[in-house]
Amino acid sequence: MIINLLKIFLIFLFASCTDRDLDVRATIPFNRDSLLRVDSLRRSDSLKNLSPSHEVDSLTFAGLEKVVRLTEGINNPKSVVISPDGRYAYINNLEGMNTMIIRTDNFETVSVIEHTGKPVEFGITSGGRFIWITYFRLLEEGFPKNLGVESAYRYPSVVVVYDTLKKELVRRIDVGIIPKIIAVSPDEKLVFVANWNSYDISVISTENYQVIKTIKVGAIPRGVEFTPDGKFAYVCNFGGSTISKIDVALLEVISTINNVGISPRDMVISSKGDYAYYSAYGDGYLRKLDLQTDEVVDKIKIGIQPRSVCITNNNKYLFVVNYQNGTVDAVDITDFSIIGEYDADIGAVGVALSPDNKFLWVTNQSTGSVIVYRVNYQ
Repeated sequence: MIINLLKIFLIFLFASCTDRDLDVRATIPFNRDSLLRVDSLRRSDSLKNLSPSHEVDSLTFAGLEKVVRLTEGINNPKSVVISPDGRYAYINNLEGMNTMIIRTDNFETVSVIEHTGKPVEFGITSGGRFIWITYFRLLEEGFPKNLGVESAYRYPSVVVVYDTLKKELVRRIDVGIIPKIIAVSPDEKLVFVANWNSYDISVISTENYQVIKTIKVGAIPRGVEFTPDGKFAYVCNFGGSTISKIDVALLEVISTINNVGISPRDMVISSKGDYAYYSAYGDGYLRKLDLQTDEVVDKIKIGIQPRSVCITNNNKYLFVVNYQNGTVDAVDITDFSIIGEYDADIGAVGVALSPDNKFLWVTNQSTGSVIVYRVNYQ
């Protein structure tokens, strides 16, 4: 009897404690501030996945507005590139034999990289830490002081790598004759360098900074661009008026595309990987290449001697600089039409968009200037 009563008492005590525990948990206040804070963090994380230009991606281009024209310290500027964080612009002064690092917020020069060769084009790796620069030609001991006839020049040159943290040149890589364009593979494992006078591509491994292969292409390779999936690279052969298609896994040319216009020079590929757009210096056309068929499917007449091309992150607009008449053409990709032509300076050659697509930088080689435009949207 006593044992049975004890069992009943213990069961009642356990049940009461359990109910009280449930009641206590039920009375914990609902911490809305914490939930809102967590939700805010999630929203911030999601913003990281957006395009750097997400604020303007859905807007319509309304025109270019000149913000500033830079000339101080600029000598025969060849190319421009913007750091991935948008804070700095890098300008290669071909004849000045230096690279200027300019703040994009106030346009002040914060540093100048001196070279022993003539710097011509850029590549960027490691989120902007390393800036790759080709030397058009070297002016060190053993190299001629004068270029002479460009097509007859036969001295190999180099690519150098600038470390933005150490603030010094940390690598030097031997490549071909008159190297120009640098293209970095989407996974940043390979760097392709187009060698103007040796008619080839130097393939550099970013793991050991060694040339792992040299790929023969057409005459005077100039523009190089990887497809977004990294499977192929297209090379504009300026002197051969063809485009070479390289299989990146094989590191071999798998086809040569003809009927591409006269002297194709610079190329961009949409982030979707469906089309490539390239300037043809010799006939003044911008052409559209279908990457499924590797056939030109459209073209429009633009300025005289079109040079470099850039594309907005949303694949809606292209900007092309024209060397001889010193202009910038804005192109609507949707219907492949010119929607604006804007004054630059004679010798407009290099062009780059800020990561947020709000500013356009143009280098003008002949007049020794850099013009920055605000890209207006509505």
